[in-house]
Amino acid sequence: MPTARYKFVRDNSMKGFLSGNRPSTDALGALSIWTSGAPGRSHAVQIDEDDNLVVDLTWGEIDHSAGADLEDSCRRFGVDRSHVQQ
Repeated sequence: MPTARYKFVRDNSMKGFLSGNRPSTDALGALSIWTSGAPGRSHAVQIDEDDNLVVDLTWGEIDHSAGADLEDSCRRFGVDRSHVQQ
């Protein structure tokens, strides 16, 4: 199963601007939706700070929609993600 580390922060969208939550809280919301979207998806929090969240994401080898689903979840919650080298 592939695993990658990502950092989540607030994006510059109207959704992000209007959110009353911390960026890390919204990132956890996005990840909750993402992990429930297909079997084999999981996340392990590495750093949880007010303005960012760093997690290790795991998904199945045949989960071809993992990236698109993560992008949709992030957009829905007003957060952006970037890959972090381990």
